[in-house]
Amino acid sequence: MNLGGWLLQEGYMMKPGYGGTQGSVKKVLYQAGLNDAAVEKFYQQWRDNFITKADIDFIAQQGFNCIRLPLHYDLFLTPAQRAVRNGVIRGTVPYADYVAKLKEWQQKGELFKEPQQLEAIRLIDKTLGWCAANKLYVVLDLHAAPGAQGTDSNIADALQPNDFWNEPTYQDITNGLWATLAKRYKNDGRIAMYDLVNEPNNVPGGNAAIHTMLERLINTVRAQGDQHLLLLEGNGFGNNYNELLKSS
Repeated sequence: MNLGGWLLQEGYMMKPGYGGTQGSVKKVLYQAGLNDAAVEKFYQQWRDNFITKADIDFIAQQGFNCIRLPLHYDLFLTPAQRAVRNGVIRGTVPYADYVAKLKEWQQKGELFKEPQQLEAIRLIDKTLGWCAANKLYVVLDLHAAPGAQGTDSNIADALQPNDFWNEPTYQDITNGLWATLAKRYKNDGRIAMYDLVNEPNNVPGGNAAIHTMLERLINTVRAQGDQHLLLLEGNGFGNNYNELLKSS
């Protein structure tokens, strides 16, 4: 059972026929007069109420044995770091300045520095507890990767479509994110697998580029001593696996 819409609002899930991103929802809130603190409060309340333990209990009662948890990378940022990204959405921070800040944080080791204080980790741990109480496994899914893993803006909440492939910093950050998760959860039997990057699509370089990226992430996860199953998705929203594996 996929918990879509909780930690990443995808337009088509929010309203039939609506193709907007989570960022477009935030933009409406800003245009309505909400400031940064009010928007953050709204999303905190959303995350605390959209899915609760009662929902996990119900899913288990229906006979399911596993949930997939789609994650937005911005929940792995600190509130101060996320505020810079929100500034791009609001129109007060140029996109290039945000990319420059990401590079700076990456180079200074300021990303994922204290995992236990990050919103994503809080929510993962809470979900793992709820699911364990119901004998449900969890799939950790990096649904919205840094920079957007394709041209479909909904699934990645893109600021600039496909920049995951065009700006090397984004893949460096993704690599660091999975190193952090693997280090923390390598011995956690409640987790069934990791979905390393959700549904790449219209990727420049196709599956050859995806292969290089996934090989790096696999090596990073394994280097932490983590032997969890890994879900690997090819181009075309995970439907095209031609040449994803290099011939030996």
